[in-house]
Amino acid sequence: MEQDLATLVALGLVASQLTTLIKFLQASEWSRAGTTVIPWATAFLALLLGSQAEATSALTLPGFTESLGDLDIASLFYAAVVVGSTGGFAHKTVKAVDNTDSAAEPPLGSRAP
Repeated sequence: MEQDLATLVALGLVASQLTTLIKFLQASEWSRAGTTVIPWATAFLALLLGSQAEATSALTLPGFTESLGDLDIASLFYAAVVVGSTGGFAHKTVKAVDNTDSAAEPPLGSRAP
């Protein structure tokens, strides 16, 4: 039951971030679209490395029944999108709650003045 809930929440987070990505692409906001995809790519690399490392390959991710080292590439990609989407959703939540913008960060690729 707990794994089913974790999977359902994960799918909801992915759907939310995919919707955000589609909105950015439709508005031709390429930098913001890239900012949405980069966490997925970095999470994939981290999970790929983790699946090959002896120290972490036996770990089991929430919502999965197999250890990290036993996951195929498609499962690693799915897990990476979930991990990246979780971070994106958390960032949107902070932005919604932080009306003073005290948690503001420069956009990806911006240069210091």
